Amino acid sequence: MQGNIAERAARWSASHWKTATFGWLAFVAVALIAGQMAGTVKLTDVENSNGEPARAQRTLEDAGFKRHAGESVLVQSSRMTVDDAAFRDELQRVERTVRGLPQASGAAPTGRPSSTRQARTGRQ
Repeated sequence: MQGNIAERAARWSASHWKTATFGWLAFVAVALIAGQMAGTVKLTDVENSNGEPARAQRTLEDAGFKRHAGESVLVQSSRMTVDDAAFRDELQRVERTVRGLPQASGAAPTGRPSSTRQARTGRQ
């Protein structure tokens, strides 16, 4: 009754199938509980990427930059210019509307207009 270890384990499992089945179920339960107790560690964007983008992201993160998405609203007119009161009133109305949105923080005019017939506002 010698043989290798796999043969002996198979013979024992066949003759004690209930013990083997419940033993495996207990092992799986213990492994699941231990895994849940250990928890998980999520990778940051820097740790999850590789190559040049990872190096750039790591540099930005180490420098303390916090990037937030920025959006802008273009207000333009084919008849009025930024010097017209009605155009400025409409631009102020758009700015108030953008500031009233819960996602918008720091909404303000964004620099000088690129022409006399348009202006930008939004969050940078």
